[in-house]
This record gives sequence, C-alpha cells and structure tokens, in this order.
Amino acid sequence: MAEIKNGYGRESGRGLQYNVEVSGCIGSECYANGTPMGVWLGYEGYKDLYVRFYVKYSPGWKWTNDSISPNTAAYQKFLEFAVYNGTVGDGKMDGPRATTALGGELMPIWIVNWYQYITVTPSYTIFQNSERYAPDYSYNNATNDFHSMNPSLYPIAPPMMPSPPFPAGHQARSVLWPTDNEWHSYEFRARLNDVAGLPEGGLSEFWLDGIKVWSKSGIIWVKAGGSLERGWNRINILDNSDIASYSREDHMTMSMYIDDVAISTNYIGPDYGIGGVDATAPASPTGLSVE
Repeated sequence: MAEIKNGYGRESGRGLQYNVEVSGCIGSECYANGTPMGVWLGYEGYKDLYVRFYVKYSPGWKWTNDSISPNTAAYQKFLEFAVYNGTVGDGKMDGPRATTALGGELMPIWIVNWYQYITVTPSYTIFQNSERYAPDYSYNNATNDFHSMNPSLYPIAPPMMPSPPFPAGHQARSVLWPTDNEWHSYEFRARLNDVAGLPEGGLSEFWLDGIKVWSKSGIIWVKAGGSLERGWNRINILDNSDIASYSREDHMTMSMYIDDVAISTNYIGPDYGIGGVDATAPASPTGLSVE
C-alpha cells in the first residue's frame, strides 16, 4: 500500500509512504509487493532518459533474519526502465506476459536490483545490473557485471566487503546501499543504442547522492531485427521484493519513503528540488502520466 501525505517527504513536506510486505522467504515464488509509482511517458518515449528520486528507509526496517532464512539475501527491484511496443490496455505490459513466448511487447528493459546479504555485522549490499533485450527478451548474465568480474563499470571502487555466501567468490566489493534512515538521492540514466544490433550509444549510468557509481556503455538494448521506433516509455519506481526478516505468518509490513521524483532528458542532480528551490529545472519529457 502507498499513500501520499504531508510529513512523509523531505523536511517534513509532502511525500509518498510505501508499505512493503515481508515475504518471509527468498526466490521467485516469494515475490511480494509491486510498484507504488508507475509512469507512462507516451508511445513515442525517449531514447535517452534520466530518473531521479529520494528514498529513506524507516528506522525499524529490517532486511534479514538468519533464523528465518539462513544464509540468504533480501532482494528488491529498485527501478525499471522499459520500452513498451504494444497498445496500452492489451494486457501484455507487465510480468511474465511481457515475454516473447507469451506475445509480450515489453522490451528492452533495464532493472536495477540489489541484494542485502547476511554475514558478519553489518550486513552488506550487492548492486545487480539486469538487462532484457529486444526483440527476443534475451538477458545478460548479471554476475558478469559484479565489480569482481568487471571493475571498469564502477567509476569509483566500492567499499571492500566480506565474500558473500552466494554467489560464492564473485563479489569482493559492492555499491553500499544506504540504510542509515536518512534521505538519499538516486539517479539513473538509460540510453538506447543508435542502430539495432550495434553497441554505439547504448548505456546505463547510476549516481548515488550525486556521485557516479556505475557506468556501462556499448549495451545492445535492441538487437538486429528489433525496432528503435519507440524509446523508453514506461518507468516503475520500486517493485517486487523478497524480505525474510519475519515469517510470512507474521503479516509484517515495513515503511519506506519516496520524495522529489524527477524525470528528464538531461542530468538532474541531487540539488534540484521539487517546489521552492532556486534551481534551473532540467528538461522534462512531455506526455507524463502516473499509473
């Protein structure tokens, strides 16, 4: 459940409270929750798009509990860029229906995931880059983009972390997700490749509190035979999560807060505020609607 209300935002302003249900287990069969904010940008979409928002986790937020789900990880989809090639309302936009086998039209997709692992105190996070390509809904091997496998994707070497229990040996460093109960700025950029089947132009970037922590170029979002007629036209802020800090029978929910969502065709930065801030607004897309 999500609610927009005064006092939920930064500086006690208006913001969105997102109550996340604890799944009590880990795995695709355990997915809980959905996006509290889906934004439709119109059929044409945008080839190059930036999305920035602020997030704060509640003080009582608890990711994992070794007695509930030993040696596993909490999981959360943080953001999703997508190109929808169908017609709104045809039932082929979300979830498994997006796949080619079921006649789906939602591709390519960039999903920003992260995992919170149990280890020695404190627990730590792993950033996972998940890509789905057009026109066949094929996808990347996400572990290849871990810092240990491809450190060139990380402009600043993330903090050194203990080796995780899974996947063994892959991750020595990771983007540290803030869990200090303070507001933090997250900004993401996705740009489609210029020509179907060729890598030029295709990229993804991620800034945490204005510091670029991820940059990947040469992404063939649209492979040979695919169409670049439409750009990124659907954004989901937050989505599915698996959190095993309590058992499913506890029916536990925990709150996180979202504020100052901005979507632009240029870099936004953490200093551009929504309402009342003396800053030049970045270029905004047209045709916005919220699902």
